[in-house]
Amino acid sequence: MAVYMPRGQMNKQGPENCDVAALLNLINFCDHFSFVERRKLIEVIKCRNELMHSTEMSVSVEWLDNSVQKILDLLQEFQHVAETKTTSKIIQKIISSSWKVQISGMDMVDDAHASDEELNAEEIHNVELRLVREKLQELCFILEEQKELQEQDLNCLRRFKEFLKDNRELESELHDELQQLYKLEMKLNSVPEPVAEDEGEKE
Repeated sequence: MAVYMPRGQMNKQGPENCDVAALLNLINFCDHFSFVERRKLIEVIKCRNELMHSTEMSVSVEWLDNSVQKILDLLQEFQHVAETKTTSKIIQKIISSSWKVQISGMDMVDDAHASDEELNAEEIHNVELRLVREKLQELCFILEEQKELQEQDLNCLRRFKEFLKDNRELESELHDELQQLYKLEMKLNSVPEPVAEDEGEKE
């Protein structure tokens, strides 16, 4: 399994500990998954990369709907796996949810009850946390490969910091990952600029 893990994740040994990139990488290159229609796999990989490599911290409803449908199409290739139906239902529940937060012990407006399509606060938080953590790890991987901060990197960092300002509750749970990101940023910012040769210097 380790051979398919992306950079920085070689210590993860089981599929339950892998991120999306590792699992897609495994399906793409391992002969065991040769039954999977490659077109469906490539479409999901493309969606994942668009999300993780984008400088934006949001997506359009149209993009989300299209991406979810592509994920569900790929899951159809694994109908022989018992957990597939459950996974598909979870995805459909998330995407069809009104994303209203139901707080235990408090009455809802008009004394209405939460429907099956509504998620509780913990479910919403867990979905958001997993997405942000993977985005954060992707940012760290990108910066680790850079010798200096590029304009695109600076835009990503700026937007990510703006997102965190509006979602302070995530900072404590992402403390270790954020410390790694800030250390990389400081390291790249401290790289000295190359000294230009004296134009008047002669060999």
